[in-house]
Amino acid sequence: MKRNIKTIFTLAVAAAITIFVVSPALPQDKPADNMQILLEKIRADKRLLVAANMELTESEAKAF
Repeated sequence: MKRNIKTIFTLAVAAAITIFVVSPALPQDKPADNMQILLEKIRADKRLLVAANMELTESEAKAF
């Protein structure tokens, strides 16, 4: 289980780093929108990480 957690965490960090590296290369017509997108992706990764570590049953996971 710890290996799975470590893998998910590593993927989340890699995704965040990729977003930070690629973002400046994209045209930035609206920097506020790009920041909002980045924050939403980070929140989604955080939800995924938390859900993976809570070990919920399927019905509990749907409610969560």
